[in-house]
Parts: sequence; structure tokens; C-alpha cells
Amino acid sequence: MITALGGAHEVVVRSSWPALNGALGGDSFDGCVVDADHPSCDEARSEIEAIRKRYSGLAIIAYADVTGELDYYNLGELGVDGVLLAEQHDAARIRNLVDQAMGANSAVQVASELEGRFGALGSRTVAWSIEHSTSDASVERFAAAMGRAPPGLVSALHRHGLPSPKTLLLWGRLLRAAAYLGRNRRTVEETAFLLGYSTASLLARAMKKNTGLT
Repeated sequence: MITALGGAHEVVVRSSWPALNGALGGDSFDGCVVDADHPSCDEARSEIEAIRKRYSGLAIIAYADVTGELDYYNLGELGVDGVLLAEQHDAARIRNLVDQAMGANSAVQVASELEGRFGALGSRTVAWSIEHSTSDASVERFAAAMGRAPPGLVSALHRHGLPSPKTLLLWGRLLRAAAYLGRNRRTVEETAFLLGYSTASLLARAMKKNTGLT
């Protein structure tokens, strides 16, 4: 786990729930991977639930020995942002899952903040664009996720005073880039690669054009 995440994240290891809670209370973290079976499922469930209530902006990834759909349901009920299977040892997949979970958590936070300004549709679309900013997010996939055909999504966005799907997808990438470059301390090169830009200069130009930041 440390080997898989160490190159992409600053990893701090805590071996007990009290130690983890102490670390979370004393410093700023973007996410944590917790053992959902230690020392027992019931105790871990109680600890995860308490952490979720205290730190809504923290991405929680549960490391668990999942045996069926009910296990996923129980973990989802606790509000975890991702599940890392105990049998998973591939470093690239572990990093990808952690990044997806952190993106999902960021999307929820942004959606909550935007709902009062852009309404339910605006918050949902921006949240989706953030969560899927590291994948091949096409307008067709975007529209399908919103339960509409592409022309229907364009019309709905226009009626609510919102920009086009392509612009919203760009917003998602730039918001995710800001998180990578700021809180996650990624380099511009790493961020560009994760968000699908072929070079760091293309990401820099997109940020300059749309935000004024370099």
C-alpha cells in the first residue's frame, strides 16, 4: 500500500483508530485508507461512521475483504468514497481507485456549495464533471449520466442559464487540477497527464485562458 501510494501522495501511517483520529484532528488530510475489518467489522464500522460525521471533506477509502453485495452496501451506508479490495495488489489500480475516491469526495463538496447558486442541475453536472475528469468523459457519457440525450442536456443547461456540456467538462478538469496542484501538491506535468492533457503547457494554457492563473 505504501509503495503504491508513496510516489503520488504524502503517506502518513497510523496503526490504531485512536492514533488515526489524533492525526486527523491535528493536521489537514485529503483522504485516508482505513481497515474496515480491524479489529472487528463492528468496531471498524463505528469508527468509520464517526470519522465520516466529523470530517465531511475527507475522502475515506475502506480496505476490506468483501464477500458479497451486502458488504458493499454496508460500506456505502457509512459514506465511504471508495472500496479497496484486500485482494488488490496492483499498484496502478490502487492509485487509480484512491484518486477516484478523492475525486468523488471533492465532487460532493463542490456540488453542495454550488447548489444554491446553480440549482440542482448545475450542482449535479459540475459534480459529475469533477468526478470523471480523469477518465474519457465524452459529452455522450455526460448526457447519459444525466438521463438525457446530448441535445436535451444542452437545452436543459441553457434553460437554467448554464454553459454547454463541453464547458462544464472543462470546469471539472480545471477544478480537479486546482486540487491536484494545491492540496495534493502534484506537479504540473503529473496533473496534465492525469487529466488527459498531452503536455504540461496545454494544461497551463487552459488554466490561463479560463481562470487567469498560471
